[in-house]
Formats: sequence, C-alpha cells, structure tokens
Amino acid sequence: MIMKKRSGFTLTELVVATMISGFIAVSLITVYSTANRHVFQNYRGNTVKSDAAIGMRAIRNAMAQATRIDSPGENSTSSRLELVSNVDSLTGCYPIYRDPDNTYYSPPSWYIFCTASVSGNTKLFYYSGTFGGSCACPGNPCAAPVIPNVNCGSNGNNMMQLAQFLNTAVPVFSRSWSLQDVPVGDKLSVRVQIHSVWQAAGRGTVGTNAYDFSTTQRDVDTSLDSTFSISRPGN
Repeated sequence: MIMKKRSGFTLTELVVATMISGFIAVSLITVYSTANRHVFQNYRGNTVKSDAAIGMRAIRNAMAQATRIDSPGENSTSSRLELVSNVDSLTGCYPIYRDPDNTYYSPPSWYIFCTASVSGNTKLFYYSGTFGGSCACPGNPCAAPVIPNVNCGSNGNNMMQLAQFLNTAVPVFSRSWSLQDVPVGDKLSVRVQIHSVWQAAGRGTVGTNAYDFSTTQRDVDTSLDSTFSISRPGN
C-alpha cells in the first residue's frame, strides 16, 4: 500500500504563525492609539489657541472703532469690557462721524466683552448692538446713550462665544495704573490678558464615572497679552 504524502502545516508552525500575528496586531493597536492620542492633543491645543486669538482680534477691532470706554472704570480692573463707538465722550453727541453731504453715518454702537462660568468652564462672550436716534451737536448737551444691561452668558444681542477655559486669576481687562497695566493717567487704554488653560486631570467621564485624561493627554496652556487704545476718543 502506497502512502501519499500530504502537504500542510505542523502544529509548531501554526503556533509560531499565531504568535507573530498576535504581535503584529498588538503593534498596530499601539500605533493607532498613539496616533489617535496625538491627533486629539493637537486638535485640542489648536482649538484653545485659535479661540484665544479670535477673542483678542475681536477686542482689537472693537477698540479701533470705540470712542468711549464704560468698563472697566479708570484705574480699575473688571471681567467686562464695555465700549461705545461714534458717540462723543465729552458731550454725549451722536453720531459724530458723517460723510461730507451729511446723508450717511455709521450708527452709534455698543460692544460688551465679558466672562462667565458655564458648567465650570469660564468663557469669553461678545455682545453688540446699536443705539437708535441721534443727538446732534453743536447745541444743547446730550444725554449720552447707555449700554443695555446684559447678563453675561445669556443668549441674544448678537451673542458670540469667543474663548473658553479662561484662567481669571489675572484680570482679563484692566485700566489700572496702580497695577502698572497702563500709564498713570491714561484714560484711553485697556490691557487685555486672555489666559486659557485646558487641564487634563478629571476632564472626562466614562458612563457616570469621572475619567482622568492626564494619563493620556497633556494640559494646554496659552496666553495672549495686549494693550489697546481708543483711536477716536471724540471731541
């Protein structure tokens, strides 16, 4: 009786192949996990930094238009920056900028930048609007238009969220010369400090349990510091 030789794998070969496949699978999972972690870290860092930059740019643009600073007060700090444009800071006349034929003008406007804590996350909000009517000068003194009372963090008044994860240990808005944030007697400048910190520890949840991201993620810390001045303070 002739025995036919059958081709195939031995048990040893199968075990070795299985072990190699297992090592490859574990390596791929590790590579994927590391890459995924770096992607999220970079995305989060870029988002926090971009939000802070957008907030600072919006403040700069509003200051370039402003003719009056209502908050913070002189030589003080605040979590709110309140500005008015196209209103004379001394007489209350508005609007003060018109075209040569006196037919068009940019409407007098107000701007509010403020911070509020939402679910433990301190955010920077922006509100804006316009004043109705007018009070032309020269003539009798005008009652200066008043910025509406806006509850920071609420909807309405063209609300926009600009930045988040703010560290407010340092005043965001300052006109204080006692703190040397602006020159002594400077009534036209505001120092703005936006310090955003995303902390990985205790940041996430799995189900109903807190999850500590510090084992897989790094903190994100970015700071922007600028001083802006009113370019058109009125007459």
